[in-house]
Amino acid sequence: MSNFQSQGPSMSIDQQVEARGQDQAQAVETVLELERRLEDALASEDRLKRRLAEAQRKAKSLAWEKEQILRSTSWRITGPLRKLRTMLGASEPVGLTEGAAPALMEEIPAIAWGACLPSDIPEAMVVAGPETVMRSNDSCIMLRPEALVEDVLPTGYLQACAGAGAAPLISFGDGTAPRIAFLGSLELALELAFDAEVERLDEHAWMEQLDSNRFAFLLIEPVWHVENRGWRDVCSNPERGRRILAPLVAAFRARGIPAVIWFRNPLPEIGNFGWMVELADRAYAIDEALAQALAQPPAVRVGVLAPAIQPAIHNPFRRWPQLTAPGWKGKVLYDGWLNLSEGLAADPLLGHYKGDRLLVGDSRWDFGGVRLTDQAEFIDNAIGCLNLPGKAALAKMVGAELFKHSPLTPAWAMRTMMMRSIACGAVAATTDEPETRWGGLPLAGSVDAVTTELDALLGDPVRLARTHHLALRALAREHCLSDRLDRMATDLGLQVRFGIAPATVACLLVTMRPDLLRRCVERFRADRYPHKELVIVLHGWDAPLEEARKLIRDGERISVHRLGREHSLGTCLNFAASQTEAEYWAKIDDDDLYGPEYLSDMMLWRKFADFHVGGKTAAFTYSQGSDEILFDPALALGRSWQRRVAGQGEKVHIAGGTLIGKREVLAAVPFSDVRRKGSDTNFLRRADAAGYDLHGFDFFNFALFRSSQQGFHTWNVDHEQLRNRTTIAGRGEDVPGVVFI
Repeated sequence: MSNFQSQGPSMSIDQQVEARGQDQAQAVETVLELERRLEDALASEDRLKRRLAEAQRKAKSLAWEKEQILRSTSWRITGPLRKLRTMLGASEPVGLTEGAAPALMEEIPAIAWGACLPSDIPEAMVVAGPETVMRSNDSCIMLRPEALVEDVLPTGYLQACAGAGAAPLISFGDGTAPRIAFLGSLELALELAFDAEVERLDEHAWMEQLDSNRFAFLLIEPVWHVENRGWRDVCSNPERGRRILAPLVAAFRARGIPAVIWFRNPLPEIGNFGWMVELADRAYAIDEALAQALAQPPAVRVGVLAPAIQPAIHNPFRRWPQLTAPGWKGKVLYDGWLNLSEGLAADPLLGHYKGDRLLVGDSRWDFGGVRLTDQAEFIDNAIGCLNLPGKAALAKMVGAELFKHSPLTPAWAMRTMMMRSIACGAVAATTDEPETRWGGLPLAGSVDAVTTELDALLGDPVRLARTHHLALRALAREHCLSDRLDRMATDLGLQVRFGIAPATVACLLVTMRPDLLRRCVERFRADRYPHKELVIVLHGWDAPLEEARKLIRDGERISVHRLGREHSLGTCLNFAASQTEAEYWAKIDDDDLYGPEYLSDMMLWRKFADFHVGGKTAAFTYSQGSDEILFDPALALGRSWQRRVAGQGEKVHIAGGTLIGKREVLAAVPFSDVRRKGSDTNFLRRADAAGYDLHGFDFFNFALFRSSQQGFHTWNVDHEQLRNRTTIAGRGEDVPGVVFI
């Protein structure tokens, strides 16, 4: 029984109120103490997880070293000598059998990597150095960058890319996407499967597939060979193709299912594939020149569907091993080892970076390790063969990628490779004339012009990030595969949609400073995202509620509420979230700076990741006292575009004023009702414990505001410490041009 209950009859009203206050204060203190203990326990758990991960990495490294010794030619050759030594009376040699690890082993020298590779190669991606792979004609596999993204890409996709094949039905979504029948390359089928359910047709069983499924349409990609589905050369052999494909298209059309053909071929191959136009309800070409050549006779309509990216694969989100290997950001990648034999070994653009920064691999062609000696002068630059997810993982790490015209790579395929590289975060550069540019990329011009500009960008993190941001935004808005599928469906008059639909987002603003409210409302109005609303909670019973409501215009999706100061920030945020049915919520602070594209970018990045909780890195701070924009390069480079998988104990930096998430998250993990300070950090920690991955986005269109007024902020930071870790990026008048883009 509480003191209030036991002493109630003999206590005055004031004493009862005081006693109740003491009970409440004691309860709050107890809860805070329990929270502190929980945080300590979670921190201890994180430390144990890191120790376990380190032990597992060491065990993996030892197992790999053992395997290399067992495969070693020298170990096998010296076997008889070791046996003879034992027969002459020496002690038994240390055994290296398949079943047991050695009891004693001499130290094995580190892999002799090429001189251009960074020293901080993540252990998980190491396979073998050049000295090892050169002894075999097996595929030249030196690195497996895809190992760094194995926990964020679907297992089926990774297995198919590794050559394990794929099932007839491929889908990496939630089972609600439209289903399409598909005949074409496995690469395109795998990419489409993130936005659609893709049923790969079998030459001998397609009628059964048609009978058992309802398809939105049939999509045919003319290719020389359809992998492992029995079609052989059906697309490129007009006589055989008409005999087989015409009945197939007719059967689909009889069920009301239209046929679409998407030509992604070089113009000279029109003689092999052009006959297929007559089969389609809609035909598209990868560029204008091919579309005009295919539109013969002129009555045939051929549209243009340009190359596109699959943002679920090609995006700038980096995992922890990629973030903690900064040496790669200074490297320049060229994807085309076999192109070196086609005359590009002497290209001056490659030559500019060859001495210390160039890395050369190949993701389009497979070659044996013995072929490294074909280009002996590039062995120090070699990284071997790459598969598609491995190339994407590597593009997230390097600073730039070079592109050169080659007879081994069609122009449309080169454009696709450029788009993928940019989407992953690299700067694309070429001395060829680019057919298309996205934002300011690719860099193009003479060798001197390109190298000068590229070197300048790689040395200026703000300019580099800005250039990439604008290009990435252009790609995400119009050049995703879901955009191409939507165009096909629209042209066919179908009422289906691929990819993500626009979503509503509610901005949650809790403020104790009503004098800032007018500016906050104007800032909300200036944001260009159309599907938004604002929920304001005035924190304090003395706040002028009716005056605040007068700021709202008729028809605006803005509501104003009021709660007392006895309620925590978390309680106010939870209350604000309960006042809206929006699919997403975004926490907004009353003093920080937000640009007009703030919400638009946040919601656009949903194309790259179906995130539950995310936010921005606080790379920019505006200091009112010194009238300076301060830029924190360590946060910008080391914490932006981070995908933090739950339960891994990895560090993350998300500014509290930029938190955004799905409605369901707050239903499962609400903000703390009793936390008086640090509620944002506490929420992120509990969201992680609940199994939600965290996504750190870019750092543009947001800046922390540090007032010169004493006591203005609830969270204080030493200004000198802030100055010591930042650089000056401009003055207050420069915010629209530096922070807002």
